[in-house]
Amino acid sequence: MRRKVSRPALLWGGMGFIGNIYWMRRAIENGADVVVCGEMCSYFMKYAMDVGIPAIETDHEISEEFGLAKYADVLRKRFPRLKVETHLPGKSFSTI
Repeated sequence: MRRKVSRPALLWGGMGFIGNIYWMRRAIENGADVVVCGEMCSYFMKYAMDVGIPAIETDHEISEEFGLAKYADVLRKRFPRLKVETHLPGKSFSTI
């Protein structure tokens, strides 16, 4: 299927599980034309097919990294004396 999309819904982490169908519906109601999730169960995928919205599954951690990096920047600016570290790609399993 080829479809041009312009309004992705970014459902991070494990938001692609059946218990989170509510968030997919909310995304569709707000104009999403594709759903990107960190993890999905088969029921979530089936629901996406039933309602006709493309669904893209990434890796759980990868789907959260952008938000974590942005949040770390917010914390650094708000609390300049606070040491804020992120452990992103390539460091996910580092010993700290």
